[in-house]
Amino acid sequence: MKSTLELLFLDLQSKGYLKPTIRSEHFKYTLAPKTGRNPEAVYIKNKNGDYLGKIINCGIFLTSSTSDQFLLNEIAETMRSPQEAAIKYGHKTGQCAICGRQLDNKLSVALGIGPICNERFGWQLPEGYHDSDSDIDTSML
Repeated sequence: MKSTLELLFLDLQSKGYLKPTIRSEHFKYTLAPKTGRNPEAVYIKNKNGDYLGKIINCGIFLTSSTSDQFLLNEIAETMRSPQEAAIKYGHKTGQCAICGRQLDNKLSVALGIGPICNERFGWQLPEGYHDSDSDIDTSML
């Protein structure tokens, strides 16, 4: 059985996105290449790009250097709800969790993710909001 994160990445890959990515507070998640040793695995790297482990079939396999329970909980939360992890990252950093670009329009800042990446990942905007909204009431998000 695969996690929500794994299923999302595989769906994106089937739609032609070769290297889907999501950033969380401490990690960057990318889909392993189809032709590599671990096809369908999600690689976990730190912010410096150092390999820390992988997620495959809903299992977390990490190098021995990453055993902090707090960090394991972050990985598990991202596996369960990649959109929530992306939104948290965007709110905390002001950058899109998918592409890493600065969030600069009001909707993107409110959502914590850029509109192109939001659409690419197939995530729905909150009811009543559109990309062209100029005044966003962030208390409703």
